[in-house]
Amino acid sequence: MTIHELERRDKRGRWSAALALLLSVAVLAASWVGLFSFMAASAAAGTWQALDDEYLPEVDGQSLVLPDLSRVSRVYASDGTLIAELYDGRLSEPVRFEDMPPEIVFAIVAAEDSTFFEHEGVNWGAILKAFLDNLSSGRQRGGSTITQQVVKQVFVGDEISYERKIKEAVTAIEFERRYEKEQILEFYMNSVYFGWSAYGVNAAAREFFGKELNDLSVAEAATIAVLPRNPSEYDPRRDPEFVLERRNDVIANMLDEGFITEAIAEDAYAEPLGVIEHVPPI
Repeated sequence: MTIHELERRDKRGRWSAALALLLSVAVLAASWVGLFSFMAASAAAGTWQALDDEYLPEVDGQSLVLPDLSRVSRVYASDGTLIAELYDGRLSEPVRFEDMPPEIVFAIVAAEDSTFFEHEGVNWGAILKAFLDNLSSGRQRGGSTITQQVVKQVFVGDEISYERKIKEAVTAIEFERRYEKEQILEFYMNSVYFGWSAYGVNAAAREFFGKELNDLSVAEAATIAVLPRNPSEYDPRRDPEFVLERRNDVIANMLDEGFITEAIAEDAYAEPLGVIEHVPPI
């Protein structure tokens, strides 16, 4: 499957996104009915307006400008944990989206946001699932799309609250109206932290495999795609067996999404992890 084919699937998927949005609104509406059934209609309306003013701010699309990567100062894992601050001496080699091989693009999408080419900034189903998981387990879970992760990193911040999550979602929707999918992926894949001082997929390819980005195998691309979730936990040098298991999950996701064939997946499963020792910069 090519990226252009995915873009066509994206257009078809917008109806699904719209349906998901309507369902989410229906769920929220039902929640409000239950919550305010004991209140006077005027009081309920006033409370809704107050929440609307507080948590659903108007977003000026013109203000959503991606910064120069050299100015990004803080990097967060997918779970919202602050990973590191960027310094001038970091291992970072930005690459244009058109120069990124499909294997690494598909691996990142399969690992982080399998509906990236279909949603319009927010995966409502994933957010609802994360919300229900949070209620049942008491632990904060993600549900963020790649777009939301970029928005969180650059515009919204990492405060752990439902209020911030709503602001993040509203901003992500507006963000996707301003930027193409390729632009969002390019920024994300060049700025996300992979561990061992490597920022971006190009630097990660050299750090963990000693290879150029275009020389990565599907298995190696899947290994790299595992790491942004939490680089300290998913460290292929400290816990290779755990990362190998997660790598195979990513390969399975790539197969399920139609990014690779079954034959390619079987070859990737059979490939050893193959991560090289860390080479300190000279």
